[in-house]
Amino acid sequence: IGQWKIAMETMSVLTVVAPLAFVIGLSLGISAWRRPWVDRLLQPILSVLQTLPFFTYLLPAVIFF
Repeated sequence: IGQWKIAMETMSVLTVVAPLAFVIGLSLGISAWRRPWVDRLLQPILSVLQTLPFFTYLLPAVIFF
């Protein structure tokens, strides 16, 4: 009860952020495929992110909210 407004705020944020993340990810992926220097730039970042447990990505969310 009383959660409708909060749920709609969450859905509106999700509606904006999910397509934005898709476009950014697709753009970075295509850029890395077509340009070797972008691939070399992204490779160390992605290698580090692969070694982190998934819950460490939630730390910025805790800081901001």
